[in-house]
Amino acid sequence: MNPKDLRVYFSFRSPFSWFAFHRITTTGVLDWNVIDAVPIFPFGKGANLSAGRAKSSYVREDAERIAKAYGLTMNWPEGGEDPDWFPPHQIYVWAQGQGKAIDYAREAYTARFGRGLDLASDEVMRAAAEAAGLDGGEALAVAHDPKWKDAVMAGFAHTREDGAFGVPMFIYRGERFWGNDRLDWLLREIARSEGREAADLAADPLAPVFTSRDGACAPE
Repeated sequence: MNPKDLRVYFSFRSPFSWFAFHRITTTGVLDWNVIDAVPIFPFGKGANLSAGRAKSSYVREDAERIAKAYGLTMNWPEGGEDPDWFPPHQIYVWAQGQGKAIDYAREAYTARFGRGLDLASDEVMRAAAEAAGLDGGEALAVAHDPKWKDAVMAGFAHTREDGAFGVPMFIYRGERFWGNDRLDWLLREIARSEGREAADLAADPLAPVFTSRDGACAPE
């Protein structure tokens, strides 16, 4: 697959981004390091975690169900207001250049959703960076450097042309796939575009898209 064909919008704010990242990086079905991974998130006055009582309670229930199925420990951060999301994502953009994008993202997600910590705090960002093999002091300098904020903002510029409105959202050759549960459909489309035969859902609507850890879409 041509790396330029696939972009993913993700966020450390989203448990469903975490799940998609986990599935991709633990199975090797796609190479995260060559995907155009772009962080986006709500910011500005009024950004918060609430979305109505019924919906927010469902999101928690659904996320906990999925985390359990994947063998992930889930601990929700306390509080309803969003922190400043720029600093931890600025570190991610910097970590990409250090060859540590996957390591840092894994530590960041684990800190936020595995241990329920405030990912925007200096202490947590430093610890995540160091656990990923990065220099903690340099990471914090990046987190508070306006230049790196500009680098994150540059990623937002693509959202309008891509029609991106949430995370995780995969854009493959202009076609959108929104959510962790659409990863299978993305893999089907990649397989089809590469001349490989994906599972026939007309014959078996529950057929898996892929069956092995080698990244092969299932022609089952």
